[in-house]
Amino acid sequence: MNTYLDSAILVQFWNSFPTQFPDGNECEIEKWNTFWTFIKKETNLFISSSEELNSIFVTKLSSGRGDYKIEFHNGKSNKYFRNKVNNKSPHSFYCLSETNLDEKNKYIKKNGYLIGFQDDFLEKWKDLKLLERPKILPVREGCRVPYFSSWQKLDEYLTPFTDLVLVDNYIFSDESMITSNFEQIITQFDKSTPVKYNLTIITFEGGRFKLNGQKLYDDILELKMMNNWKCKIGLVLSTQNVKEHDRGIFTNYIRIVTGDSFNYFDSMNKIRTHTDITFRSLANPDESNSAIEALSSIGKIIKYMVKHFEKTHVFGDIKNDLIDQL
Repeated sequence: MNTYLDSAILVQFWNSFPTQFPDGNECEIEKWNTFWTFIKKETNLFISSSEELNSIFVTKLSSGRGDYKIEFHNGKSNKYFRNKVNNKSPHSFYCLSETNLDEKNKYIKKNGYLIGFQDDFLEKWKDLKLLERPKILPVREGCRVPYFSSWQKLDEYLTPFTDLVLVDNYIFSDESMITSNFEQIITQFDKSTPVKYNLTIITFEGGRFKLNGQKLYDDILELKMMNNWKCKIGLVLSTQNVKEHDRGIFTNYIRIVTGDSFNYFDSMNKIRTHTDITFRSLANPDESNSAIEALSSIGKIIKYMVKHFEKTHVFGDIKNDLIDQL
């Protein structure tokens, strides 16, 4: 992941070192400590410096970074033309020193990237890192612990994004459940980002009973119109020999995995499965590396299907930076 920081953010962060345990607030301590670990050795760091940084802080930040680079761009803060971030890497986190409320709102409305400012960058970090929320939830009726009861629960985990990949061999296997699952999933994601985005769907063509790819694509376009989704849609039906076994949903910042198909709810929105849903932050290097490998495999499936079955198994716009930028 790439992180772009204005020096004013770093100065504020360094000066906000919290009182440690047992007297300090555990949540505030966790936010500070995990952000420090992240910028020191878990992300490529690009610092736009408009003021003098503490030399000891710079030394600590620059040493022991492993494979993650650090760059200083002196003399200016991060400013973007008409508040539009122009970045080739979808996995980018921005912490900007902009203080004007109108300008901040423009940044938020015009970008599908996670952007924090001096008054909230640690809260944005908490959202990115998925702090203070369960990473695994059971999808089962009658649970005695918090469980995944509806697709609205996704709101607690989602951030803005520019690209979305959904992989599930059986998400369209039962037409009666498309409304209660696929449609609800995309609707929740769509609400979380302010910009147009690329949606790439990879599913299995089917065994004995094959999916009609063109009809399915047309049906998805109809759902897009009904729900005013902001996406460009690409649909790929994979054949038996190359289908992806694992199920997952990917954005710029999160990977969601499941032990079963994402068809969790029947046509009456009642839980019909016995599985777990897992949320993995791509701010974690291990999770990020694993997601990159999974997306690379998915990209190979798409290339194979385009080469051999483009007219019958590939529909719409399959451009997706999560895959294309690997």
